[in-house]
Amino acid sequence: MDFKINVRYTYEDFIALNKIAQKNFHKFKNRLFKPFSFIVGVLLVIMSILLLLDGIGLEWYFYLAMGIFLVIYNLFLETYIGAYCTKKTIQNETIEAEYIFEENSFTQVSSQGTTQRPYDIIYKVFDGKNHLFIFFDKKYSIILPKRCLNQDELENFIHFIETKTRIQR
Repeated sequence: MDFKINVRYTYEDFIALNKIAQKNFHKFKNRLFKPFSFIVGVLLVIMSILLLLDGIGLEWYFYLAMGIFLVIYNLFLETYIGAYCTKKTIQNETIEAEYIFEENSFTQVSSQGTTQRPYDIIYKVFDGKNHLFIFFDKKYSIILPKRCLNQDELENFIHFIETKTRIQR
């Protein structure tokens, strides 16, 4: 059974991709660096408040700025920086693609050209809430929004892709 999926990408599709990539491919960074830098940021903010209350010079400005930056970076910025750059890139253009999944390979057709690939180059497939993400490595992937398929087609496609690759639910 062949599947032909036409996709018109939105900003939210790229946000979802960024979140799934951060969650699954930056585990070391998420487990060690993020908590450590968040704690350091909080400690810097507390230290700057104590320096301010002690009346010690202007050193507290630096500590406060660094602490606030680390806290905000860990809470908000990291997830949205890539998506913001993507939004600026796609703001003035519509990104569309067509994917044709056949028995032995799949084809991607876009304004940049046509590419045919075998299934064995797929690194991972993630089944998200509203998207399927097909990764070729940790940096390159395609996004298949579930809105592009009706419920029966979606179930058949997921079963098809499960037989061709390993899917993580």
